[in-house]
Formats: sequence, C-alpha cells, structure tokens
Amino acid sequence: MQPRLEWKMSLSERIATETLARLLNAGGVQARAPRIDAFLRALGLGDSELGVTSGRLTSAQVLSEVPALDGRRIDLKFLWQDARDRERTLVVEAKFDHVVTDGQLRCYRDSTRNDHPKAVRHHLILALDEDAMLPVNRRDDGHWRFCSWRDLWLRFETARPVEYDLSLQLFLHALWRRIGQLNSKDAHAPL
Repeated sequence: MQPRLEWKMSLSERIATETLARLLNAGGVQARAPRIDAFLRALGLGDSELGVTSGRLTSAQVLSEVPALDGRRIDLKFLWQDARDRERTLVVEAKFDHVVTDGQLRCYRDSTRNDHPKAVRHHLILALDEDAMLPVNRRDDGHWRFCSWRDLWLRFETARPVEYDLSLQLFLHALWRRIGQLNSKDAHAPL
C-alpha cells in the first residue's frame, strides 16, 4: 500500500548500503536500538552472536563505505558493545550483480582485525542467491556466512519496530522491487 517510485533507475549496491546505514542510524537511541537489533537478527545473528538480549543495542553504530586495506571499501560495518562490555563488529559485503573478487574478503577480514583487534568479529555476504558463495568457498577467505537479500528483507519487515518513517518505507519498497520480490527466478531487474 506504500507509494511506488516510478523512476527509470535501479538501486546500486553502494546506494543501497549507504541508504541502509543512514536509515538504520536515524533517530534517537529509542528508535535506533530496536531497528538495528531487528536488522542484525534479520541478517541471521542471534543472542549468542549479538552478545545482548533483544533491543539492547544502544551503543550500536552502522557505517557504510568504510575504508579498508589497499583502497577497497567495506559495504556495511556494524559496531556495538555486548553485555560483557566487549566490542563486537559485523562486516557485510553486499552484492547485487557483481561477484566477490579475489582477495576482497581477506582484505576486509584483515582490515577489521587491524582496526578492532580485541573485537568479536562476524563476517557476512549479503547477495541475491547463494551462488555468490561459490568463489568464497573455493578460497581461504575465512568464515563468511551467507544471507540472501530476500530473506533479510522478509525477516526485517516482520521484526522491525512499528514506525512511520516514510523514507524507510519508500526505500524498503524500492529494495523489494530491486531484489526480485518473492520470485527467486526473477532476473533481479531494476525498478
């Protein structure tokens, strides 16, 4: 029932991740913490990975296009303190149409290890389908989880707090159309 943007353009990975970071960080701590919590859980992190109980991510930050080693950029980086006051970080490599390049994930893993040496670190690939994991599984890039954009969207939409943020609603609608909606056979066509 949300207004539809009838633009002749498609969300790029960079625009999607930058907008996600901005929208997740928006508002005061009372709005941000449950929104970020719902998003991290939609990515597949549970209480043990988060180190906190539901809705307790008051210290969480979401960053996009974070500089990494050798000039690359991390798509999304989540930082928070767990219940035992340990730093935690999640690095998300987002993919729509591109593939993971050789050395890319190792670079992100090493950058995060350098920037947050004592942190509990998690790594995730967010892509349209699990084929994005094929090159990762063939190389020694460390342990990277997979989450599909569709699964993320569906879980986030059902878990996020009720709020009336038109920007978030319009963005989620555009993202839904970009990722092919419910049809996994769609060519993930632009709006």
